[in-house]
Amino acid sequence: MDAAWGMALLHNTSALANPLSDDLWNTQVHSNDSHHKVLSRSKRGVGTVIAIGSLIGALVGGVSLGVRAIPEEYTRNFQMHLENNLEYSLQNPKSVVWWGHISKAPTRVQSCTASLVTGHKAAYSATGTSGIASWRIQEQNLTIIIFWDVPFSSGCNSLGLGIYTDLPITEPSANRRDDYISDLFYNHILIPDSGEYMYRTAVNLASCNSANEFCTTNKGIRVCGVMSTNSAAHIRVRIEHKDNDTHCSGNQ
Repeated sequence: MDAAWGMALLHNTSALANPLSDDLWNTQVHSNDSHHKVLSRSKRGVGTVIAIGSLIGALVGGVSLGVRAIPEEYTRNFQMHLENNLEYSLQNPKSVVWWGHISKAPTRVQSCTASLVTGHKAAYSATGTSGIASWRIQEQNLTIIIFWDVPFSSGCNSLGLGIYTDLPITEPSANRRDDYISDLFYNHILIPDSGEYMYRTAVNLASCNSANEFCTTNKGIRVCGVMSTNSAAHIRVRIEHKDNDTHCSGNQ
């Protein structure tokens, strides 16, 4: 699979010092292969009760045993490795979470370089980690939006890729996160997965028993991604020209 990604990581190698081993992408069997949509607002109340119960139990256990309760931040987490194979920089980085926290936020990504975004679930909660990260290609008036979901339940991980045209520089915003998550998680089947000069394109794939690469294209730009199946999810995303994916390999 590594060969398919083409470009070597030219910069920011300190953040990516530990390459992904092949076993991170091995098939894992889940007890439920259906895509369990943990983003439903109806589960917030239940999640709060579970989170409070878990916290009280941990604190009581820690006091009675005279030891510190073990944090649970990393039982559900993700690492997103993003490669920019364009001659343009990826600007205006943003992230908006639905559940959990961002531990390393998106940054501006120069041409032919790579970047890393990481996050995890909230401690002592049953909510997993989910949200969106975005970058803007100023020269093309395009906004790349990436959705991730690592559910707390036995449901499948989910990755969504979207390319939007003519979005204001203030978007995607926290106030409108519902709209973008709906596009990339719930309603992507109603949106073209590829096109030329489309207002938006979107595609989503649940990683249940295997990790498979998929792509969306718009205005000649292609965004491809793959997400592992485990609860410590690894995501790889690359952004490139649809008809010329060798720009950066020719500049090494």
